[in-house]
Amino acid sequence: MKLFYILLFSLGLLSCGGNSNRQRGMGFKPISLSADTVKNITSTADTITIDKVEDLIQLADFIDTLIYVPLETTKESLFAYNTQMKVYKNHIYIMDDLVAEAVLVFGTDGHFIKRIGDKGGAPYEFSLLQGMTIDEKRDRLALYDNKKRKIMYFTLDGDYIENTEVNFRYNGEMEFLPSGNLVSATCSWQRNVHLNNLDNYRLLYTDSTGNIVKAGFNRNDNKNLSTQFETLTNTPDGILYHPHFINALYNVTDSAIIEKYVIDYKHASPLSQEKFLSLSNMEELKEFSKGTMYLSGGTLAENTSHLVFKTEGKDQFYTFYDKNAKNYIAFKGCIYSQGMIFNMSPIYSYKDFFVTTVSGQQLIAMRDAMKKDNIEIPSQWKELYEKIQADDNPVAVFFKVKPL
Repeated sequence: MKLFYILLFSLGLLSCGGNSNRQRGMGFKPISLSADTVKNITSTADTITIDKVEDLIQLADFIDTLIYVPLETTKESLFAYNTQMKVYKNHIYIMDDLVAEAVLVFGTDGHFIKRIGDKGGAPYEFSLLQGMTIDEKRDRLALYDNKKRKIMYFTLDGDYIENTEVNFRYNGEMEFLPSGNLVSATCSWQRNVHLNNLDNYRLLYTDSTGNIVKAGFNRNDNKNLSTQFETLTNTPDGILYHPHFINALYNVTDSAIIEKYVIDYKHASPLSQEKFLSLSNMEELKEFSKGTMYLSGGTLAENTSHLVFKTEGKDQFYTFYDKNAKNYIAFKGCIYSQGMIFNMSPIYSYKDFFVTTVSGQQLIAMRDAMKKDNIEIPSQWKELYEKIQADDNPVAVFFKVKPL
């Protein structure tokens, strides 16, 4: 009897509420400068036309390679969610800002190195951890404290170095360019009024001292809606940017913001920017979203060969796009079998791999179902499946997708 372990993904409209009564601009230094603006280029994009979506697919049919890396479980290393995940120079960085409220540093073999997340007022301590990235030019870890409004720098092994102040509000979405400049994504509802004309730009470039040196992507994204869909992610091809409620992805450089992919939902009504800008509250946004389809920032990653993204709205599904073959596979749910199982959201990238996690409970459920149906656990994963405990740390999963 063949095992089919089925998981249907439950997707919902994500939002992050904001306090419309907060005092805007308080606590920041006024800025009046003519920062260099970064031009938009919209003539080079690949159009990905989605006209077929499968209800269920076999995971094993499109996975080429899968590697499980158990992350060492100790009292200090425990975490529940990977709200951000980075792999760099033999390190795995997991940010859990929901439960552990810390960054956990592991080796790529899974051994635990350090926990970063002491609470308090000292320079190396946090009040509200919300963003994480790697400064590859200077080989250091950068974490954003959204209450202190500071970026805190650590060595790759997690030792504190220094911090810099941030003179504007944003949600922690940030990535470094090869030049060393930091790009941060903002939303108009955050009302950085002290930035004057720069508040019209969704991407702000800062130097190593925290000063704004450039701005790009001039856009009104409806200050009435505290949606928080802005996404910045580092890829082997550079920084990929997704502005919420635009069905396009952009490559961000020091000199330009280049439209890289346009998503065409063949059987859906076009995503009307005019209608989006007329919405006045979150209830109207929910109704608006039911009649269209749009890219969601919940799952967005690109490796050397493929792009993966999630779609929400009147239909909800995931898409893997083969950049070489210009082909895709889109599906609403996944059939896990042959010992292969992982979470589809969130997903990150590392070279030619995608990276995510799977919980001990999920692995145990797979193991028990395979044993019940007398299916042999693949030898390369047998030790993991035999030793895993329900309260162990999630397991890191590295996987490659077959050519499509």
